[in-house]
Amino acid sequence: MDSQTRAYIAGTGIITALGLNTAMNALAVKAGVNRYASADYFTRKRERINMALVPNEALPPLVDELDIRGKISFRDKRLLRMCQTAAGEALADFKGKQPVPLILAAPANDFNLPDQLTGTFVSYLVQQSGLPIDPAKSRLNRTGRAGVLEALELAFRYLYEANEEYVLIGGMDSYQNSDLLEKLDADDRVTAPGVMNGFAPGEGAAFILLTRNPAQALRTKTHIPALLPPGLATEPGHLFSDEPYKGDGLDQAFKAALSHYQGPPITQVWSSMNGENYWAKEYGVAMGRSADRFNPDAVLHHPADCYGEVGAAVGGVLIALAVNAALQGQPGNSLIYCSSDQAWRAACVLESIPLTAFQQKQAPQAQQPQPKSIYGRKA
Repeated sequence: MDSQTRAYIAGTGIITALGLNTAMNALAVKAGVNRYASADYFTRKRERINMALVPNEALPPLVDELDIRGKISFRDKRLLRMCQTAAGEALADFKGKQPVPLILAAPANDFNLPDQLTGTFVSYLVQQSGLPIDPAKSRLNRTGRAGVLEALELAFRYLYEANEEYVLIGGMDSYQNSDLLEKLDADDRVTAPGVMNGFAPGEGAAFILLTRNPAQALRTKTHIPALLPPGLATEPGHLFSDEPYKGDGLDQAFKAALSHYQGPPITQVWSSMNGENYWAKEYGVAMGRSADRFNPDAVLHHPADCYGEVGAAVGGVLIALAVNAALQGQPGNSLIYCSSDQAWRAACVLESIPLTAFQQKQAPQAQQPQPKSIYGRKA
C-alpha cells in the first residue's frame, strides 16, 4: 500500500440549515429531516421561494473591523460567519506547528453578475475567526459544485510535492442574492408553488482537514478513512452549452477517480444531485459505463433533499458525511461526485483502510518541497 496516494482525514466541519456541526448534519440526513421553508424572496409571479437557510442567530457575530457598511457585501458577511463555524470544527484538533494552507471553493458566478466576493476573503476569514490559516499559501477557486474536489487535487500536490503536513480544503456558498435568484427563477429552477423541476436554494460551508500522516487521522478501532486522488473532467453539453448533453464528463470523472482504487466494488455513492431532473441522466451514464466497479446494491445518497442546494460547499459536505458514516461503521467504500452548472465534473473515492495495513511498514519519505510550482498556481 502506497501512502502517498492517500490523503488522511484529520478533521471535518459542516454548517447547513440542518445544523452547526458534522454530527448534527449527519444525524439529520440519516433521519431524513427536511429544512425547506418559505423565505423572504419571491418569484416573478410573487410566490415565495422555498429555501433552506441557516438561522442568523446560529452564526457567530461579525468582528467590529469587518462590520462596516459597504466594505463587505451581505452575502460575504454570511459566508465569513459560516466559514468560521465549519472551519473551526475541522481545525478543533489541529496539531500542526504552522498555520495551514486553505484551498477554498467559492460561489460560482455562472450568470456574469457583479462579483461581490472580495479577493481578500481568506485574510478576512483569519481576521474574523483567528483560526491558524496561512493566507499566503491559500487559494480560491470558482468552479461551483465541483470546486471542493478540484481543491482536493491541489491538496495532494501540497501534501506530497510541497511537503505540507496538513492542508485544509473547503467550500462555501449562499443563494441569498436577489439577482442570482431572479436569474434562476427566470429559468424555473427554484422551488416555488407550481414549479416541479426546481431546487431549494440553500447555504452552508464545509471543511476537511487533510494530512499525509495516518497517525494524525480520524479512525475507528479497526479502520482509517482516506481519500484517493480525484478524477476531474468537463462536460461539453453542460447547462449553459449548445452542445449535446451525453453525460461523457461525469463518466470520465468516475473512471479517472476509480483508476486510483483497487478495492472491492463500491457500496455507497454520495451525489450532488439537487432535485432537478437534469442530473439523473449523467449519473445513469456514468454508473452504467462503470457498473463492474460498483456493488449491484450500492446505495445512492443525495442529501440535498434535506439541506437544499449548497452550491460550492457541497463537495465538502458530502466528504464529511461519508467520513462520518465510515466512522460510524457503515460498511464498504464510497464514491463521492459533484457536477457544476458549467462544464466541471469531479469524483473521488473514500476508502476505509484496515489499521493492520500500517503496522508492518512506515510511510515512505515525501519528495522535496517545490513551493514555486505549488503556491504560485492560480486556483
